[in-house]
Amino acid sequence: MIKGITAAILWYLDRNPGASSTAICHAYPEHRHSVTSALVRLTNNGQIIREKDSMYRYRVAPGVEVPECVELESVPVSPHKSGRQAAINKAKELEKKGLYYRAATQWQRAWDLTGNMTDRSEITKRIKRCHDKAFHPARTSYSGIAIARYVG
Repeated sequence: MIKGITAAILWYLDRNPGASSTAICHAYPEHRHSVTSALVRLTNNGQIIREKDSMYRYRVAPGVEVPECVELESVPVSPHKSGRQAAINKAKELEKKGLYYRAATQWQRAWDLTGNMTDRSEITKRIKRCHDKAFHPARTSYSGIAIARYVG
């Protein structure tokens, strides 16, 4: 049974034979990271045919059953998206409270759930900012012994 982005790609290629991967990505922008791997999977399974002229173009292979109608809304959204947003909200909340080490941990969790390199670079900046704000140089007592933060 075909479902999700693969069904959407089959439906799209049935109506737009000869489409490029870029055109398919524009048709499903919130799933652009899944389109390439789905195209490879469908090509390897023999469900679509890849042809090269100036760029690779795709069409549905003869005899392949195409789903009736796949609306953009019916393509499932990644479960990581809501988890990422929850981690971002938690990190911002912790930053407001001044808990920068904990906020950095939440930002790292959001980074792990993000596939977009632009978003990852922004999250990396937030992680660095949290570490910079949380860093306190070691204080020395009167005996010269360094007192540092214990993290364990």
